[in-house]
Amino acid sequence: MDNFDHEITQDTKYLPEGEQAKNLHTGHRERMRDRYRISGLDGFAPHEILEFILFHTHARCNTNDIAHELLETFGSLAGVLEASYEELVKVKRVGPVAATFISFLPELFRRYSMEKENVKDTFHTVTKLSRYAKSLFVGATVEQFYLMLFDNSMHILDCTLLSLGTVNSVPVVTRRIAERALEKHASYAVVAHNHPDGLPIPSSADLEMTDTLESALRLFEIPLLEHFLVAGNRAVPLMYQHRGEKRFEQPSGPESVTFLRSFYELPDE
Repeated sequence: MDNFDHEITQDTKYLPEGEQAKNLHTGHRERMRDRYRISGLDGFAPHEILEFILFHTHARCNTNDIAHELLETFGSLAGVLEASYEELVKVKRVGPVAATFISFLPELFRRYSMEKENVKDTFHTVTKLSRYAKSLFVGATVEQFYLMLFDNSMHILDCTLLSLGTVNSVPVVTRRIAERALEKHASYAVVAHNHPDGLPIPSSADLEMTDTLESALRLFEIPLLEHFLVAGNRAVPLMYQHRGEKRFEQPSGPESVTFLRSFYELPDE
């Protein structure tokens, strides 16, 4: 009998069978926590990451089997984290507490990404604003539509999720956007929506909606600065992409053109 078997025998020979099984995992959670404290998640396999997550929702049971079941059901760690509460709770031994916690994590990642971009910053270039727009959709699995409002110095005044749609359609209410922009005394408006499972290629409806919204906001002298289409790690500025130099044909004069060229990080003419 080797040392490992001897250790188990001494610890478990007088315990009921169920208690013996539980004893095999004595110290496992603390060893996992030690690994994380030393090296973070480097070296953790996907099932071990899920095990670690489940430590916080399953106080005493072995979470290894549940982690493997989740991976088999959803195909990958990303698939598990993107699954809905309704899908998660169907997995054996997951339960409502774990399903809520797992489905909460992508929302937490999204909020972290947004806050990391620092909402007090000045979003005066398309690069900075596209990065912020991408952070809004971290973990999103359905189409969403955001309205961002800015003051005259391009400090953000408000960021609102206006619509939560299906994977391929977002109902956009122009009146709500105009009302929100007026309520916040915005100088500029920016909108963004995502294609969760597609390419950053706008549909004809996307472009038509952009024109409609721009015209509506112009009545209140609030420029629609840009409409970002986010897919994967890309955020495409639709208005500039599809209008090119015509994007600078603004009725408000040379100052507006100068502002736009600076926003798009283009040299002065």
